[in-house]
Amino acid sequence: MRNYKTRGIILRSYDFGEADKIITIFGENHGKIKAVAKGVRKTKSRFGGRLEPFTYVHLMMAKGRNLDIITGAEIICPFQGIKSNLDRMTSGFGMLDILDKVSAEKQEEVEIFHLTLKALESLEKSSNNFSLLLAAFDIKLVAYSGYLPDLSSCVICKKTPPFSRYLFSYEQGGILCPECNLNSPMTRIISNKALRVLKSILQEDLDTLENIKISSDLEKEITSFLNDYIDYYLQTRLKSREYLSKVK
Repeated sequence: MRNYKTRGIILRSYDFGEADKIITIFGENHGKIKAVAKGVRKTKSRFGGRLEPFTYVHLMMAKGRNLDIITGAEIICPFQGIKSNLDRMTSGFGMLDILDKVSAEKQEEVEIFHLTLKALESLEKSSNNFSLLLAAFDIKLVAYSGYLPDLSSCVICKKTPPFSRYLFSYEQGGILCPECNLNSPMTRIISNKALRVLKSILQEDLDTLENIKISSDLEKEITSFLNDYIDYYLQTRLKSREYLSKVK
């Protein structure tokens, strides 16, 4: 059918032509979609602010030759609490950025859609731990995408912790025991505390993360580890993470 409807989260937008915009949407049943919003930059546009990043919308769409066309949009949730707070918005853009990079166009990913919606809801309600919430979203997203690192046993000999020294191999995708240290430039030391927190946030519901208290040094270690791990598998540096690092 030429016309269809979908619920979706607005990831990003950029100007196109004199008055239009290209909007990237992560849809519940259609995955990532790039579509044209005609006349959206005009003062009297019928879309208003409905197609801004973070907004959860119900969209009316029409299939186009190259890009689909947004013919209507109704806001389900504006996530104004994220947009009006710089710290929330910065972590939120970190979520949208990685989602945009790992998702394929027009490939249904319902579990990832609901994970993202839950993460935005938790971010809007949370009063702290924004970085830990972003870290939890990261590791849950890579798990759904099939890139979950092995944090439970040595990826080579399968020996289980505790170890006297913990190493992580990006090439092998998991932790190494001291005996299996590859002396590779693609390994890094990771603390036992960081491993425990990573395992915990992988299992915890996003709503409960606000109650987890960790030191700023441990938070930095976890954030640095996940950023480097994501960069390795995406083979690109996320601009949102560079900005986050500068802010921190």
